[in-house]
Amino acid sequence: MGYSEQLPIEAGFSDVFAAKIAPQMDDLEAKRAKMSRTGWILFFLPVAGSIPLAYLMLEIAETEVGGYIAGALMLAGGVGLGWFLRSMRDVKLDKEVAAAIMPVVCDFLGRTQYDKSARAGFATSLLRDAGMVPRFDKARYEDLIDGHHRDVRYSIVEALLSKEVSQYINGETRVQLETVFSGVLIRIVRPRAEDGSVLPIEDRSSVYDAAAGVSHVVITDQYVLMAQDRTDNFLQLASFDDGIDGLETALHKLFSDLQRLHNTIDAILGPEAEPMPRD
Repeated sequence: MGYSEQLPIEAGFSDVFAAKIAPQMDDLEAKRAKMSRTGWILFFLPVAGSIPLAYLMLEIAETEVGGYIAGALMLAGGVGLGWFLRSMRDVKLDKEVAAAIMPVVCDFLGRTQYDKSARAGFATSLLRDAGMVPRFDKARYEDLIDGHHRDVRYSIVEALLSKEVSQYINGETRVQLETVFSGVLIRIVRPRAEDGSVLPIEDRSSVYDAAAGVSHVVITDQYVLMAQDRTDNFLQLASFDDGIDGLETALHKLFSDLQRLHNTIDAILGPEAEPMPRD
C-alpha cells in the first residue's frame, strides 16, 4: 500500500509512509480483526443474557402489556450494554493505532508532539472570553497536537464542552449535562520580536482568508484563536467498520487540517524571504 501526496505539507511523506508505516499495516489489520471479533462477543453476551430475563418478565408480570414492556426494556438494556462494550474496544483500537502511527507523523512534521488523551488540557478560557465558545462547566479533550511551523507554536485539540442544566422532574431537581460545543479548538501563539514585543500582523484579511472554513477566528493581542464546529472526529485513524485500509484517508484528513493551520501561520508572518543570489 502506497501513499499519494496531495498537499504541500505532505511533500516527502510517501517515502516515510513506505518505510515506517506500510510495514506495520498487516499487523495492525490483524489486530483490528481480532479486536473486532472480541467486540462482537462482548456485544452478544449481555444481549443473550437479557433474553431469559425478558422471558421472565413476561411470566411474572401482572398484565400482558406490562410483561411486554418490561421484557422490551430488558432487551433494550442488553443491546445498549453490549453496544457500549463493543464501542469501548473500538476506542481501544483507535488508541493503539494512533500510538503506532502518530509518532511517525510527528517526526515527519518536526518539533511536534501528540497526546491522544490530551492530558495537558487546553486554554479554552481564552476562546470563551473571546466569545468564540459558550459558557461551559465541563470540558473533555482528546487528540492534542502541539507543534511549530516557521518557529511559531500552535496547539490543536478536539473538544467537547458541556454545561450543567437543571430540570425539575417528578418533584426532584436533576442536573444534566448539555453539549454546547463539539469540534476543534486551535491556538496560535503570535510571534515576538527580539525585544519581546508581539510582531504586528501586516495583512489581517489574509489571515482570515487562510483560515477559511473555520467557524470562528479571532485575533487577540497575543494569539490567533480558532474554533471549528464539527460533527465528525478530528483524528480517528482506525475503526472496526473502516479497517486499516482507511488509514490513508484519515491521514489526508489530518494533513488537510494542518495545512490550513500552516497557511494561517504563513499569513501571520508574511511570505518567507527569498534567498539572496550568489555571485
